[in-house]
Amino acid sequence: MRAHEWRDRKLSFARNESLYRKVGFEVLDSVVSGPIRSQGNLPDVRPFEEVQANYERWSQGHPNRLRRDETRWAYWNWTVRPCYRMGSGYFALEGHRVREALLSSPQESWPVPAGTEWQGLETMTDALGVPLLNRNTDLLLMGCGSPGIPQMFMTDQF
Repeated sequence: MRAHEWRDRKLSFARNESLYRKVGFEVLDSVVSGPIRSQGNLPDVRPFEEVQANYERWSQGHPNRLRRDETRWAYWNWTVRPCYRMGSGYFALEGHRVREALLSSPQESWPVPAGTEWQGLETMTDALGVPLLNRNTDLLLMGCGSPGIPQMFMTDQF
């Protein structure tokens, strides 16, 4: 689906699905979190322009991936903390939490400080191969009229 085909669709995060089901929503995915298996030292910071180019290439790879317009990039750049190099990709570290990462291939551990947590959609977590020590389900992603499961990061949501 093209990005404009998502405009009329409704998405919401919920802890309890029963209310949303009554008005036509269905569970699309869940938000999971957990500690990342760490290998310690942080790598070099990636310049914003590299991160943006990497994300833009990724977002064009599937119609269900969120595309960021200029306004969304401005908000993202204002709220998201440094992005660190991981292979040809990156991860965005916000304190002790990662909510966005693009990798060329799954890694057995990530170069993040011990105790760093991941938060993301379960389908994205699995697709990226995020090396979680354990996982908890935090929220449900509910949708009404959705053409599929959106591929997006939590950095665009909260």
